[in-house]
Amino acid sequence: MALPKTKNNYDDTGIGGVHVYDFTPVDGVSDRNKDRVLIGLHAGAFHEGWPSFAELQSIPISSLGCLRVDAVNYRKAPDHQFPAVSEDVAIVY
Repeated sequence: MALPKTKNNYDDTGIGGVHVYDFTPVDGVSDRNKDRVLIGLHAGAFHEGWPSFAELQSIPISSLGCLRVDAVNYRKAPDHQFPAVSEDVAIVY
């Protein structure tokens, strides 16, 4: 079974001083999702994974779900300890 092709635009930007990739489907966000944003937290055990895991997870979700996804480049260990991740996610939210 072939997977559908995914097509997205993204903006390398920030929200409240936190670095994010803002993904939107090329064909646009559906009417149902026009007032929704999924906040994407990439895998990587809170110390790696940016940007590859963020892209790997967010692109198909945005494209197939017809919604906007903001992938958060939260502060990671060992340079930053708890509650840095929680604070960054709260700011983006």
